[in-house]
Amino acid sequence: TKSGNRVATASICGPSCNLTFGSIGNFVFSDTNANGVQDFGENGISGVTVQLLNNLNVVIATTTTDGSGNYLFSNLGAGTYTVNFSSPSGYNFSPQGNGTAGTDSNPNAGGTTTAIILIAGENNLTVDAGLYQFGTISDFVWNDTNANGVQDFGEPGIANVSVTLTGTDAFGNSVNLISITNSNGQYLFSNLLPGTYIVTVLAPAGYYYSPQGNGNTATDSNVNSGGISGAIALSSGENNATIDVGLFQYGSIGDFVWNDINAN
Repeated sequence: TKSGNRVATASICGPSCNLTFGSIGNFVFSDTNANGVQDFGENGISGVTVQLLNNLNVVIATTTTDGSGNYLFSNLGAGTYTVNFSSPSGYNFSPQGNGTAGTDSNPNAGGTTTAIILIAGENNLTVDAGLYQFGTISDFVWNDTNANGVQDFGEPGIANVSVTLTGTDAFGNSVNLISITNSNGQYLFSNLLPGTYIVTVLAPAGYYYSPQGNGNTATDSNVNSGGISGAIALSSGENNATIDVGLFQYGSIGDFVWNDINAN
């Protein structure tokens, strides 16, 4: 057995055998939408440790993915193998078996494939692994003192505002979470799967929603007059800290008109 940066060889055949050797390999990719399918533009992940196990569940070769996310075990005799992938810190394995051979993700949630039966001379280059990361949606609810829908200098956050996150994650699960703004007006939804989400803010009594979409991405207010944002598409590992909400209050002008009998 020989292990290297990209290629590892492992034979189940002794020196007296006369076999045509094959190979097992392919690609570890960043599954940005966590759907378990290699979609266009999803990049490889380098430096992932990959092990080849024989039919006795013994590790017979180890390699790591190259700069493009590819790996290969070559010079393999006919036999039954499994491949085990080690996820880098912060990554999780995508759903197993979606898509078609060559575009799906083959390991289970623990990183191990089902048995791979290799015939003499076969090059099985369809054993791929998708990895995704959790993300976050967050930012700021503020007192928009001039009601222009822009976070101007000195406008403070509003504490104890209820913020709800709804939507559907990449696995088809419905999401319904609540966060309460802290003393600085900040809120956070963490450990989110890739998916499509909506933020809804409940304005405290006496407050109204600022105009939506003024300013730039970092300084605007993102909810409409009902307190609801547009759809937020969250990718693997994305930390979207731009979903802000401006709130304002109405004021009044008035007082007293009187008969100034001494005209002073």
